[in-house]
Amino acid sequence: MRKSKRLVGIILIVLVSASSIGIWIFLIDSTPTVRIFSEEFRFVPEKIALTEFQDVRFVINNQGREPHTFYGSFFSDPTVHIIWESADRPRQYGKAIYLSPGKSVSLLARFSAGIYPFRCVIRGHRGMEGIVVVHKEGEETEAAK
Repeated sequence: MRKSKRLVGIILIVLVSASSIGIWIFLIDSTPTVRIFSEEFRFVPEKIALTEFQDVRFVINNQGREPHTFYGSFFSDPTVHIIWESADRPRQYGKAIYLSPGKSVSLLARFSAGIYPFRCVIRGHRGMEGIVVVHKEGEETEAAK
């Protein structure tokens, strides 16, 4: 009788542990992903709308023939939480990351409400810019429309 109770207890522990692992995997996999492509003289998309404090995975790909930077004030903003996911963290120059042609970088970010512009700061790449618009939950800013 004791052995069967013990066995049932062990099985319950294993099932609870396995289900919690499954829940964590679901949470990790359910993170929305925003893909930003840098091409010659533009970012695609140019405007990204998010909800405040939403975890978002950004994958930034350089599909151009030239190097590009991804400059954003949010890289040094204390209200924005960033976790680099890429195995090889890109070269970062202050508020800009440098991407060689064909390279990409992945990061997790969580923004507070606000407007966060980004651009390529390489000389001659004027016009390569975009914006992340983050609104409070239940609201939508005019800029996000």
